Formats: sequence, C-alpha cells, structure tokens
Amino acid sequence: GVSVLVLAGTWIEGLYIASNVVKETNNKELAIRIAEQKNIIDILEIILSNYISEPNFALLVEDIRELKAAYDPIKITTELGEPQKKEINGTLVVIQDEISTAHYTDEQLAVIMDIISKIRNKIVE
Repeated sequence: GVSVLVLAGTWIEGLYIASNVVKETNNKELAIRIAEQKNIIDILEIILSNYISEPNFALLVEDIRELKAAYDPIKITTELGEPQKKEINGTLVVIQDEISTAHYTDEQLAVIMDIISKIRNKIVE
C-alpha cells in the first residue's frame, strides 16, 4: 500500500511542478504533457481504488476521481507515423511510431491544474 501512495504522490508532485511552470511561462509543450496524463489517471484510479477501505486512501481516491472527471472532456487520438527503416545489430527492421495528440481547451487545462494544486497541497499538509 505504501508504494502505491508514493507512486501517486510522486505523480501528483510532478504534475504540480509542471502546472506551475505552465502557469508562469505558458509552455505549450509542457501543457500538452499535462493533458496527455489522462491515460495515466485512469490506471492510477483503478490501482488506488483497490485500497479504498483504508483511511489514507479513501480521501485520495476521492480527489483522484475529481481529477479524472476534469480530464473527461479531453480527447486523445493516436495515429501511426511513417514507417522508418533502422539497422539494429546488423538486421534491418521497420519501426512505426504512434503519434498521440491531446485535444483540450485552455479552460479545461486550467481546471485540471487547479485540482492538481489542491490535491498536492492536501498531501503535503
């Protein structure tokens, strides 16, 4: 259970730092990274919900679910990039990257960043 709390806390702290940078600098690349976390929060919510009967987890699960709801309007699309040939250990292989795109508004991201800040401040209290 403790390792799950550490994982969640580390993830929130990373998003909190990224959010502050976006708020101060309007860094578009970092804003996209925050939006792309939609996939991670789904997984995190599933993991944390296994521990919901424990007092330390119940409030965190509630907060994560609020954050998940804020991520709901964000759409992430994935498409295949151009195939590329590479030589690896003398063998020619074809690699095809997936390109993900997050579709969000500045207002949606602002709500997400506010919730992240709220959760982070609860954790460090």
